[in-house]
Amino acid sequence: MKKVLSLILALSMILCWMATTAVADPGVIRMTVSTAEGKPGDTVELKVTIAENTGVAYLNIPIAYDENRLELTSITGLGLSGWTIRKNAVWADADNSLYTGDILTLSFTIKDNAEPGTAVVNVGTVEAWTATDDEVVVTSVAGGVEVKEAVHTHTYGAPSWTWSGDFSNAVATFACSECGETETVDASVVSTSDGLKIAYTATVVFNGTEYTDTREVEISSHVIALTVSTTEGKPGDTVTVTVTMEENTGVAYLGILIVYDEDRLELNSITGTGLSGWTIRKNAVWVDADNSTYTGDILTLSFTIKEDAVVGTAVVNVGAVEAWTAADEEVVVNSVAGGIEVKNAEPSNITSSSVDFNGKMHLITYIKLSDEVMADANAYITTTFNDVTTDHSVAELIGNLDSQGRVKVKQEMYAAMMRDEMMLQVFDGDGVAQPLTYKGTTDVTDGFVFTALEYLKGRQAESTNPKMVELAKAAELYGIAVQVKFDYHTEQLTAEDIAMMEAAARDITIPATCDEEVTGTLPAGVTKQTKTVMFESDNTLRLYYYIDDASISNYSFTLDGKTVTAAKKEAGKYYVQQENIASGLLSSGYTFTVSDGADTYTVKTSALAYAYGRQENSSDKQMIDLSKLLYRYSLAADAYFS
Repeated sequence: MKKVLSLILALSMILCWMATTAVADPGVIRMTVSTAEGKPGDTVELKVTIAENTGVAYLNIPIAYDENRLELTSITGLGLSGWTIRKNAVWADADNSLYTGDILTLSFTIKDNAEPGTAVVNVGTVEAWTATDDEVVVTSVAGGVEVKEAVHTHTYGAPSWTWSGDFSNAVATFACSECGETETVDASVVSTSDGLKIAYTATVVFNGTEYTDTREVEISSHVIALTVSTTEGKPGDTVTVTVTMEENTGVAYLGILIVYDEDRLELNSITGTGLSGWTIRKNAVWVDADNSTYTGDILTLSFTIKEDAVVGTAVVNVGAVEAWTAADEEVVVNSVAGGIEVKNAEPSNITSSSVDFNGKMHLITYIKLSDEVMADANAYITTTFNDVTTDHSVAELIGNLDSQGRVKVKQEMYAAMMRDEMMLQVFDGDGVAQPLTYKGTTDVTDGFVFTALEYLKGRQAESTNPKMVELAKAAELYGIAVQVKFDYHTEQLTAEDIAMMEAAARDITIPATCDEEVTGTLPAGVTKQTKTVMFESDNTLRLYYYIDDASISNYSFTLDGKTVTAAKKEAGKYYVQQENIASGLLSSGYTFTVSDGADTYTVKTSALAYAYGRQENSSDKQMIDLSKLLYRYSLAADAYFS
């Protein structure tokens, strides 16, 4: 049936060719106009391009455009010499030109009142003639200018400043001089003292410019300095910071309010240290009959970082502190804020990816899983390959961590699949995709995509081991040959790929030493024996025996000395096979026997023996190329894995 359909198709093509060659086609030119984008007031340029040209000697091109949005400021001729530019663009020559490429540059100004949207630009009704005054048909593809909404640019001057009562914090407010919109920026505050007064200087950087404001406070003879420490953690962590008294001229009463970033932190507890007699409620209060000049830690603050905490610094400080001496004199309190740097939980990270040739081919991905994923008993990793998604249980994978604490995810593949993409993702037990990076930098949470060909190309370019380079090249060529022979996604291949493969095959001859060895006599009733190798899948070597179904029980079969049962392929056709021959064992011989007790027929053969037979006896060029490149791949694998 396929041959009949092929014959009908061929006849149809011949008839179509005869019909189309009977009358000469008119001349054709196809023009395209490019696209651009801009805002009102912008100047943009578009190109008019000849994309197809059967020959032309005269062009008269009017330009049609959206005059409500655009103003045409100039037309410049390109590509063809001798343009005359007025309202239209006119070009003429004594001979036909087959030029294709840019022919005009159109310069437009987007009008100030242009509404957002597409301002279409095209060539109008073009006159086109050949040197023999034959009219040329002109088709066109419109382009245009995508008018974007004008964006207001704020203009900011110097800010206004708002200070806290104790001058420990300041905020700068910037207002746009045109629209009044405001932006606020928290300032960093530093203090200096000359012994008579304290100068507090607030600094912010806004739009690349630094602004400062300074306030001065007279120094009391009674001073203490409180500093809050810093630490870091991840959402869900419990962390502590301390409040330390670093300067103290003498104090008998302290009332300390703790202020902190309540969006990121939850305050668990306040514990007094250093000074005895703390009363802890919402504030921390300490009192004594006499002044204390103690310096050191006075409070320990315990926080939980909220699960939804945003990455960044969660500021912690003492608020309005009341401090008095035993004589009821006010003590000036200077403070330095601290806080907690909220970090992202370390995501799972793909450290490397490769291809395993030593056995069945596999795409290999090594992943250092995050603590959260490792602790989730129901977490899993998916690999999607050829539209099939496979789940890999994390609980099972972490039972075989390597020396670097990584899991190894394997995806089975065959030689024809070198260019097929595998996508990998990590999920928690609820099916939510977990953060994932590649080599610690690239975010691949939505899917890490990898092909065997990427690995092979990388090894060819980067490896310093010549045996690895040859194995990678031989595997690439073998994969191309398998794709071509079995018509597997050949759209993935370029003409250069196929030419490279065919050239490599021409330089190879499989030696006769690879041929099989046959001894003995076929038992009566076994009409013939053949063999094949399943190159398109897993390099399975299969020997077929043609035996009447009714008498199959009269025969015994062995493979490398072990008794095996012949499987039935179809009526009168049985087989014994060696499955999944590793790349380093393609040249290894396997011994097959069939016997009826009187006669034994022995074949010692290999995948390369089959390839040798195809080289010597097949008229199928694709099969011959495949066989030769299997031989090269086998040699490279033997050399590398030895």
